[in-house]
Amino acid sequence: MIYQQMSDFLKLTKCLLFSAFCLSLATFSTLAYSADTPSPYLIGRGISDVTGPSYGIQMWGFGRADQLTKGIHIRQRSRAFVIAQASDPEKRIVFVSVDLGSIEHHVTLAVIDELQSRYGAAYGLNNVIISATHTHAGPGGYWHSRLDNGFDGGFYPQHFEAIVEGITDSVVDAHNDLQSGEIFIGTGELTNAGANRSMLAYVENPQSERDQYARNTPTQMTLLKFVAKTGDIGMLNWFALHPTAMNFYNPLISGDHKGYASLQMEQRLGNRYDGEKSFVAAFAQADPGDVTPNTNLNNTGPVRLTWKRRRLWANVSSIWQQSFMKARKSRYQALLKRAKCMSICATTRSMTSLLRLTIKQPALRLMVILLRVDPQKMAADIFFSERA
Repeated sequence: MIYQQMSDFLKLTKCLLFSAFCLSLATFSTLAYSADTPSPYLIGRGISDVTGPSYGIQMWGFGRADQLTKGIHIRQRSRAFVIAQASDPEKRIVFVSVDLGSIEHHVTLAVIDELQSRYGAAYGLNNVIISATHTHAGPGGYWHSRLDNGFDGGFYPQHFEAIVEGITDSVVDAHNDLQSGEIFIGTGELTNAGANRSMLAYVENPQSERDQYARNTPTQMTLLKFVAKTGDIGMLNWFALHPTAMNFYNPLISGDHKGYASLQMEQRLGNRYDGEKSFVAAFAQADPGDVTPNTNLNNTGPVRLTWKRRRLWANVSSIWQQSFMKARKSRYQALLKRAKCMSICATTRSMTSLLRLTIKQPALRLMVILLRVDPQKMAADIFFSERA
């Protein structure tokens, strides 16, 4: 089981890497930039460690008190890019992608305080963007607020300080790395990397709104490639996909598929994390919403979507939608009268619809029989994924 989950995890990472490489190759030509070409930008890259406590801390995201850190899969890192206008270096922006579940405003304020103590007004809230990859495989305990929602389990000042220090170091590193360069942009479609985990909520959107989109999940990948006179120096990628491939049974700290994709691309392009930055690759988060990498929707990790599974899921989704809309119009009365077996129960706001659906409901019966989904386990999976 563990071997299969790791195998599927690696397949997902390879999918992201391959897509990024393809976009990279498609976005620029070696003829586009030469030693005689004026450089419109100054580009700096930085990378630093932000790995949290590796034992005994509640992990961020799933809100499970029993999911405590018990080691490290890969280290958490902060990857920063400083981009300035070559003709006017005072005009600059900072983008940081961090292998964390989320960025609390207090983290941003603390980082800016550190930067302003070094560089004055060069960096502030108007030009510093700090973004989390949203990994669910990192320790919590760095929030000043929201301690009552079960995400963190407490506040640990040392963890907070380590995160602030790591992010600050990555920006300082990027500031000191500023060099002439070009920026190229590319976009492409990456399908079948994720699935909509909340179809019940999605079908409540007006039909006119849903008709505007070809799919029920975003599939566009956007990539910025940074090129200096010495060659390729960095990449910043955005794709909407929850980093929950290492599910809520996982006790190891990890950047999940985005952190692992960054690690693999950097290592393939010569980065050895020994102080010399040959290449910095950030797989940042876009708008993941309800897009999960666990395409079989039962918390066992990513799987390859064969034509048979895609066809089956399409049939299930269609029946699910029809049944849901029918139940909704009749205020669930007809469905409830026919139900003769135990309802799937949950307590979150997003589970109120499931509370009224039973295993007698056609779509759920198909999932149980054809997808071999344990209904109680499915309810638990949806419960925890929705809380994330």
